[in-house]
Amino acid sequence: MKKLITVCLIVVIATSFVSADLINGGFESGMAGWTKQFITHGSDFSYINELDPTTSYHYSGGSALWGKATVYGNSVGWPDDEWTQAYAWSASQNLSNVTSVQLHLTDFVSNTNPPSWGYGQEIFLIISDGTNSASVLLIDNHEHPYGTSLVEAGKYTTSIGSDGRSWYDFDVSFDTTGFGAEFSGVNISNAKVGIYWEAVSWYNASQTFWAGAAVDDIKLIPEPATIALLSLGVLSLIRRKKH
Repeated sequence: MKKLITVCLIVVIATSFVSADLINGGFESGMAGWTKQFITHGSDFSYINELDPTTSYHYSGGSALWGKATVYGNSVGWPDDEWTQAYAWSASQNLSNVTSVQLHLTDFVSNTNPPSWGYGQEIFLIISDGTNSASVLLIDNHEHPYGTSLVEAGKYTTSIGSDGRSWYDFDVSFDTTGFGAEFSGVNISNAKVGIYWEAVSWYNASQTFWAGAAVDDIKLIPEPATIALLSLGVLSLIRRKKH
C-alpha cells in the first residue's frame, strides 16, 4: 500500500508542474482571473471599448469573451492619429516551459465600407512582464501595411465551434519566431498573456472606426520535453520500488 501511495503522489506533483494553463482561459467564469485595461491616445475623438463575457459565442463550453474597440468623432489629419485599445490580461505567472499559445477567434468585424484612407482596425496577441512586451498581429483591416497578420500569412486553420460558427484557430510559437524580436526582452519567468483590440483614425473628417471579435479557449502549451522527463522520473521510481 505504501508503494502505491508514493507513486500516486509523484504523478500528481508532476502533472501540476507541467501544467501552464491560464486561469479561466475559456471565460466560463466570466472575467475571473483576467483584468481589463483601456488605453486611448488623442483628444479630438471619442472612444467606446467593450470587454464582455458572452454566451452568444462559445468555441467550447458555454461562453467566450467579446471585445471591441471603437474610435469616433471629429477629424484629424495625417500624420496625427487617434486610437483606442481594449486589453484583456491574464494573471502573471512563470511561462518558462511554454512552447506556444493557442486560441480561437471569430466574427472579426470592422468598417464594412471604410473611406479610401485614414483607418485601421486590428487584433493582437501580446505577452508582457510589466515593462517589456511582444505582440503578434492576428487579423486586421488597415489602410497602410501594418505588418502581415497571421491570417494574411495563412498561419491559421479554421474549425466549427460548439456554437455552430466558423472560428480562426491560432497556434503562436512562444519565441522570437512567433512573437518577433521583442520576445527576447520579455522576462517570461513572470509574465502575463493578453489579447487586445485596436481602432485607429487619421481621417480628416468625422468618421467611426471599430474592430471587434470573440475569443475563446486561450491555452498555454507546455514543453513536451518537460513532460517526457517527468514521466521518465516517475517510471524510474516505480521500477526502484519493485526491486
